[in-house]
Amino acid sequence: GTNEKKIKVDNPRWIKKHEKRLRRFQQSVSRKQYDQATHTSSKNRLKAQEKVRKEHLKIRNQRKDFQHKLSREIANSCDVFICEDLNIKGMMKNHCLAKAIASVGWGEFISKVKYKLEKKDGTFLKVNRFFPSTKLCICGFKNDALTLSDRFWVCPHCHRFHDRDEHAVDNMILEGISTLALEGYTFFPATYAA
Repeated sequence: GTNEKKIKVDNPRWIKKHEKRLRRFQQSVSRKQYDQATHTSSKNRLKAQEKVRKEHLKIRNQRKDFQHKLSREIANSCDVFICEDLNIKGMMKNHCLAKAIASVGWGEFISKVKYKLEKKDGTFLKVNRFFPSTKLCICGFKNDALTLSDRFWVCPHCHRFHDRDEHAVDNMILEGISTLALEGYTFFPATYAA
């Protein structure tokens, strides 16, 4: 059976939270003495570099802790996990998205979900990245005019209102279920207690 569960998780944005401290520490490093000829740093420069290193370590540890806890929660609460096969390397080239993507570590997170789910004999499925999850209406209309800045849209055929992100999730779930059905999985409508 399926018991569809959708939980919106906010991006913790650790890099943004630590940005001011990092900038201050890095500025401190650049003000300390460094000999270009011998490539040697002063003791104060080395101390300042150590502060930068520790701040980066703190960000990395917070990210890993968050990823492990959330991936464990997902693996424990579901048998089937469907996600989009995102082109993370390509998205990192977009300067507007790069910091947010790097901050949360999507690739690492998805890997953690996959191995934890497969360890308990769950099913992990990536929906093809070229599947138009944001553009398809349930009536079959495909909105090719939709741009990344359009967060909401109304279908000109059936006049349904769509929240772009929520609608994409619904479409990915349907596409994932139909893909798994072709592989021999059986799904039953979920029953919800009132």
